[in-house]
Amino acid sequence: MCDQALALDPNSTKALMQRAKAKAKLSNFDDARADISRAKEVALTSTSSLAGDGEQLVERLDKQLEDITRLEQRHKYSLQQQRKFQKKMMREAVGKLYGDKKEVSRPLVAATPDCSSSPTSNSSAALLSRDFWITGIAWVITMVVNIVSVFSRLFPAKWSKVKTS
Repeated sequence: MCDQALALDPNSTKALMQRAKAKAKLSNFDDARADISRAKEVALTSTSSLAGDGEQLVERLDKQLEDITRLEQRHKYSLQQQRKFQKKMMREAVGKLYGDKKEVSRPLVAATPDCSSSPTSNSSAALLSRDFWITGIAWVITMVVNIVSVFSRLFPAKWSKVKTS
């Protein structure tokens, strides 16, 4: 609408102010500032307005320019906060994704030149054996839970209230 009004009267300060507000709300801050500066030029060069009205209009335009600057700062701050939040969420998601994986930094078999076992390889073997046992127990527990889940779905329990009369 403002573009149509400005097509009819390019020196309409009201249309320029309204278009600047709309552009600021759409985060087009440079265009909004350009409209406000143009409106200020029109208000200062306009001979039809009274001196008092022209000064008030320029003050309103200055205030609107400050509002646009404030909106731009808020917009930049909210974008920064949004980026920080997204980075934090991605770090947490990646941490959960890779945090549950065990890191295997010890060798499976400690090789020595004479192929004999060293004391460190025995402790590594014990740790490896323990890890296999823990993994096996976790697998067995998971299978038991799955079997119980299947049976509970196949044979649903009939819950009924006992009549006490």
